[in-house]
Amino acid sequence: EAAWISVTFSEALQRAKACEVREDLGFLRISGGGSAAIPGSAEADVIPGVYEGGLKLWEASRDLVAHLRSRNLEISGRSVLEIGCGMGFPALQCLLNGAASVVFADYNLEVLETLTAPTIALNVEHETPLYDKTRYVGGDWSSVTKEIPQSFDLILAAETVYTPQAALGTLQMISQHLAPDGLAIVAGKRYYFGTGGGTDELLRSHIPPELEASVVEEVEDGRSNIRDILYIRKKS
Repeated sequence: EAAWISVTFSEALQRAKACEVREDLGFLRISGGGSAAIPGSAEADVIPGVYEGGLKLWEASRDLVAHLRSRNLEISGRSVLEIGCGMGFPALQCLLNGAASVVFADYNLEVLETLTAPTIALNVEHETPLYDKTRYVGGDWSSVTKEIPQSFDLILAAETVYTPQAALGTLQMISQHLAPDGLAIVAGKRYYFGTGGGTDELLRSHIPPELEASVVEEVEDGRSNIRDILYIRKKS
């Protein structure tokens, strides 16, 4: 079952400052937070049915932050949902850009409690009212969707298409929770070798009839698989 977590700003900040902190992407990043709460997470990127990789800062999250910084998107006053948020850097960027409200959703409550909320608190320490604009919900998408009945102006997702099943779940969340004139931005690798997922698979096989999707940016840095950023909207 999905559940909202309640971590006050002072609690979250205290947890953050109990960890090693360094700078990454211009944000303050917590190192080591949460791994002790999820057995096996230090050794595995994903543990099916147990852990979905939220303790790691994935490449597509970096791509998504860079994209948000480079594009003149209308974020001020908007409602934002990040699914599969992990550290939550993309949605944090929106929070700092004036979003009216931000919901961080992750498979693991432990990630939200020990990593996401502390990371957000650390980065808004000198603008504490921003923390009051955030909420945190954990669980699988079929249960989370029942906890967030409202629609969102902007939905963000990074590295949530690594299997066909994960891609389908991402699209179902977008279909159910994207406002009619909203925008979803999905960042991920074009191919996830060995798992069958990727942005290519999503575009070829999974787009439901009520949505339209397009590649707006390709990232090819020579260090990893080619990565794409997709815009997904509801058809008018």
